Amino acid sequence: MLAAKHKESRVLQIMWNVPGLLVLKRVIWKIPKIRSFLWRAASGALAVAERLNTRGMNVVTLCKLCRHGSESIDHVLFHCDTAQEIWALAGFQASALPSNSNLIELLTYFIEKMSDEAIPVNRRRSIPWILWTIWRNRNTVIYADTQESLLIQVQKACDEAFTWHELNASKQNLEQKLGLCGEIKRWTPPISGFAKCNIHTNWRNAKLHSGAAFIVRDHSGNPNRLTAELKCLEWALQSMKDIGYQEIVLGSDLHDLIEALMKPSNWPRFRIILHRICSLCASFSSVAFEIESGISNRVAREIAKSVLRNGLFQSYLALGGPAWFTIRFFEKQHQILRETSSS
Repeated sequence: MLAAKHKESRVLQIMWNVPGLLVLKRVIWKIPKIRSFLWRAASGALAVAERLNTRGMNVVTLCKLCRHGSESIDHVLFHCDTAQEIWALAGFQASALPSNSNLIELLTYFIEKMSDEAIPVNRRRSIPWILWTIWRNRNTVIYADTQESLLIQVQKACDEAFTWHELNASKQNLEQKLGLCGEIKRWTPPISGFAKCNIHTNWRNAKLHSGAAFIVRDHSGNPNRLTAELKCLEWALQSMKDIGYQEIVLGSDLHDLIEALMKPSNWPRFRIILHRICSLCASFSSVAFEIESGISNRVAREIAKSVLRNGLFQSYLALGGPAWFTIRFFEKQHQILRETSSS
């Protein structure tokens, strides 16, 4: 038993070190159907003879379908005569693949075919179902001692793939249009004086990551820039507090921001975030606010634009920066020096 466990752990270690495995699994988890089976196949977790032997079962490894190959996962799904016949009936030529390709390379090859626009969409969409059909046929022959026509099995797989995609496309389109009560729902602005905030998250279970977004719009339907500016100011104040600054000056080219900070009672809609900003300001020895022009605030504007332009969606504090930032920064420094020397 100890020898079997050691052998199994060695096999799993080899599999986990195969190049491209993690990339393949990320792609597999995006496949909406049969991904659990594909994940198990990529992980070497299908009960073929070679894998059973690593668990100490000592079974004959000869493929029970073609009788001239060792029953591994890649053999059952790609190299076995039965598998190659099924692939051919589905419109793919598995026999053209190099015989020395490993399991990960073979799975990657066929899953990448799902994005190949040169292949008819219904055919490439059926690839996960074809893989599942090959595995199910193998189990039926071995354990139930029955054999259904391979052509009928391929036709069923293609029909199931087509039906699943059609039903889920219709369901998704309907869900995007309907409200809670089943009515056709379109975005509507709030009444005058109110702000409406729409939120949404995107969850990726495979990575345990989530993305979140919110957009605030007023009664005219326009996104509220002041909300974004206030949250930016709050983040900047918290960052400078964490660094240890005590006497600071903050500049912004949005006049409404400065007015809201100077007269918060006139902006009741933002009272919560203004209260948090006020509390942060109290933690400094001295805080002053200045109104900048678009030109004088150019460096900050360029950094902000780069966030959306370059997809920099992770908050960070950094010394230095990209090349364009360094150029802009020193241009501003030289301008200040010239103005100082001329005066």
